[in-house]
Amino acid sequence: MHIATKPKRIKKAEEVEEHPMIIKDNQGKILAEYDRKMVETIKSTVAKNATDEEMMMFLELSSRYDLDPFKKEIWFLKYKGNDPQIFTSRDGFLKIAKRDAEFKQIQSQAVYENDEFEIGQEFVDGVFKITSFKHKFGAKDRGKILGAYCIIEYHTNKPLLTYVSYDEYKQPTPTWKKNGSSLIRKVAEKECCRLSAGVSGLHIPEEMPLYYQNRSKNMMSDEVSMDKLEAEAHRKREEKEVIDVEIKGD
Repeated sequence: MHIATKPKRIKKAEEVEEHPMIIKDNQGKILAEYDRKMVETIKSTVAKNATDEEMMMFLELSSRYDLDPFKKEIWFLKYKGNDPQIFTSRDGFLKIAKRDAEFKQIQSQAVYENDEFEIGQEFVDGVFKITSFKHKFGAKDRGKILGAYCIIEYHTNKPLLTYVSYDEYKQPTPTWKKNGSSLIRKVAEKECCRLSAGVSGLHIPEEMPLYYQNRSKNMMSDEVSMDKLEAEAHRKREEKEVIDVEIKGD
């Protein structure tokens, strides 16, 4: 027996339900909700080429650290053949660190080979602790850049100091050759803010080789593998002795 059935009506494109993208924390609490129009706007501006899964990751970090993608406080980049990276600026890291009620001020300086620079430290309870600190600018010719340090001071807690090596981050680009001192200081400031606020999953352009290599007009030879460059940079950072320490008070 043939039973006549009523054909299903195909919804028009404008009638198709578009579910919002809901961002939750580890406890299931809703941090933010983005409708599809907002998601597509972000994809076309600060998160180009992102998949829905990558957008979830991007917006989760944006919500966790209260950084606004529409103000370009956080953005997403994905280069061909490489994993996506999520960036904020040094000011973005500072914005996060300043939310600590104990935060007082941040200071940083580049260190040159002719400067007087000393950090006394001792290994206590699994971490290096600063026992002394001295930095005095050298003669008029300060020589080559060695690195940079950053200090975050708190109202009652002991200061936090980080130091980064210039050789581990410098890149063969015009930007680094011209502004090496300010760029390495940004890396030191980022590292200090990251440790202070426990930030993970975010980068600043100054610490990522691919960022400048893909934007430099004087690109290196195509024969140089970007993957190898990134792997080498990662290896150097893994080998470095991170100074995640407190300065001993008087």
